[in-house]
Amino acid sequence: MSVKLSGNISPSKELYIDWDLIDSYYHFIKEAKKRYQLAEEAVLSDLLRLEEAIVVSETGEIDDDVFSLLLSATDDAACQVSKMRETEGDSLSIELNTYINSLEELVQRTKELSPLIQTTYTEKLRAKLSEMIRGKIDETRIVSEAAIFAEKADISEEIGRLLSHISQFGEALLTNEPIGRKLDFIIQEMNREANTIGSKASDSNIAIMAVEMKVLIEKLREQVQNIE
Repeated sequence: MSVKLSGNISPSKELYIDWDLIDSYYHFIKEAKKRYQLAEEAVLSDLLRLEEAIVVSETGEIDDDVFSLLLSATDDAACQVSKMRETEGDSLSIELNTYINSLEELVQRTKELSPLIQTTYTEKLRAKLSEMIRGKIDETRIVSEAAIFAEKADISEEIGRLLSHISQFGEALLTNEPIGRKLDFIIQEMNREANTIGSKASDSNIAIMAVEMKVLIEKLREQVQNIE
């Protein structure tokens, strides 16, 4: 932050000479003269023209009244910025909680629906085999096929990890520490689990819910970019 004052403030100029830099230049010139057998001598005016050897700075004294006014204005500005950030933070927190609650509800619905997938698949398999072999059904084969299918389509671990990430996200929102990077990492993990659920889903309803999960996670990610 910078402050610009205008009025009857007369700045005074101060001269700063970097003697160490000039010494370095001078010794360099002497070495160059000796190395190349030059007759020219280093002239002081030449040294003083060297870049950054001499710096002129301006200083201005500010009276006590102006200084007090400046401090007061700075304090007011800082208070307003702090209040604005608190208001924005409260609004952002409400929005994030809305998204995370919706995501949790969606995951819970998926969790309730997932056990029915094997049952549905078993019934479809039984009907298909019955049609193919005219009522003579090998129950052992059906159970075996259903078990293999259930193992491939099992999303219980992904749902468990996703619910854990959701819980971590909610807990992080309650802290007063910088949480931007932590939330960003949690969101990456949530997105990974949602992708896996979508790829393993053999049920159209779960596939649709996986897409809805990813939409909510993306909304969370966009808002988290505004958190330090």
